[in-house]
Amino acid sequence: MLGKLLKIAAWAIGGLLGAFIVLYFIGVAINWNDQEPSPTAIQFSTQYESRSAVADVDNAYVFALGFDASPDSDPVKIGSERQQSIDKPTSTESSSSAGHPFKRPPEVEEFLKSCGLGDRKCPQAFAEADAIFAKWLASDDLLLERYLNLLQRSSWRETIPRDAMGGFPAYTPLLDGQRLLLARVRLLVKSGDYADASALLDRDLKFWRIVQAHSDLLLSKMIAVGAINRHFEWGNLILRGVPLQNVRAAIPAEWLTPFSRADLSMQRVFVGEWIFTSNLITNPNAARSAVDGEFESSFITNTANMLFEPFLQRQDTINQYAARFKLLAAILDVPLDGFEEGCHRAAEFEKTYAKQSSPSNPLYNPVGNVFLGLGGGSLIPYAKRVADIEGVRRATLASSLIRSANIDAGHVAMALLISDLRNPYNNRPFEWNEYTRSVLFVGLEEEARGTHLFTY
Repeated sequence: MLGKLLKIAAWAIGGLLGAFIVLYFIGVAINWNDQEPSPTAIQFSTQYESRSAVADVDNAYVFALGFDASPDSDPVKIGSERQQSIDKPTSTESSSSAGHPFKRPPEVEEFLKSCGLGDRKCPQAFAEADAIFAKWLASDDLLLERYLNLLQRSSWRETIPRDAMGGFPAYTPLLDGQRLLLARVRLLVKSGDYADASALLDRDLKFWRIVQAHSDLLLSKMIAVGAINRHFEWGNLILRGVPLQNVRAAIPAEWLTPFSRADLSMQRVFVGEWIFTSNLITNPNAARSAVDGEFESSFITNTANMLFEPFLQRQDTINQYAARFKLLAAILDVPLDGFEEGCHRAAEFEKTYAKQSSPSNPLYNPVGNVFLGLGGGSLIPYAKRVADIEGVRRATLASSLIRSANIDAGHVAMALLISDLRNPYNNRPFEWNEYTRSVLFVGLEEEARGTHLFTY
């Protein structure tokens, strides 16, 4: 009896295994051919490859890659070498050094804890930080020198890594350079040198405008947006120290220039992120290099990769990503007075896209379709963060201009009501926060990041 049961079980298992093998090879046959590059994929590739060439010496991205080089090294030379490494498939070289040559006094560390972006304690901490700024400037002239050198570059042309470990500039010391420059501007204002202070603010914002508009990757664009927000937050605090009769002359020219629709466009980032994703899909070893330190290769994982490989149609997946990004970019490409509605439409599009684009044959490219279904996180919140910088610019400028007119705090709300500088999304006046005595701009980005207060 037991032998008969075992025989039945063996036949059942064999039948299931045979059915699996048949179905597997049917799936392999269905997935035998990949797709050709779609017109949108070709368009995106052409757009990326046709970017204007920039000499290394003029490319701020190259300088940023070498920003943390040793004091006796040429940042352009080091950055150029690191860029070449990034451009190699599955490079194992880092794009930045293990450390950097810059110094932060302990007092600076404590100050920065109270003066991050949007920190309500920052105005008071900033007003009391002159001695800290002076000590930082005296202890690290290399950082300010490097940062001023960086600001001389008028182009930003980055290299998209060919693999997940390709590397990026060391942004932390670079952003410390901006903080140190703004500290220098604060001390110039305290000494009465308003013209030089204004000129440095102008150079700083002009540079970050270039980086923001010409970033190909979401990371670098967000770094630039953060730098622009810091520029206006600290710039507003700096101009509070300028005598009323000198405020208008001290306002940097760049503050008067609106961010255009082209400046705020996400189109270039969508293309860049598609290029980066395509690199990972096209080169499986590049994607796996990102997790080498977390998952050791084994017989099981290697066998699984081999079995699932025929069911990933790389070009078909790349084509679908291109179609998705192109449609999303088009929905978000609207003027600021229609941008909030554009974000709602984009969110609805993301919810319904997976259903609308379901494959007619679910056995074709099932692995790629799983990737597409999972997605990489929505880009809409980042688009909101980018668009908000025009509101930040207007609110900062409004605060400074009203202050220059010697309007007391009790009448700022009325001054905002009649000001031409208004919320870019709905044309309503900026709010006056009586509790914090600040001009308030509430952007589209959710939660605290979208709330911007400019102390009057």
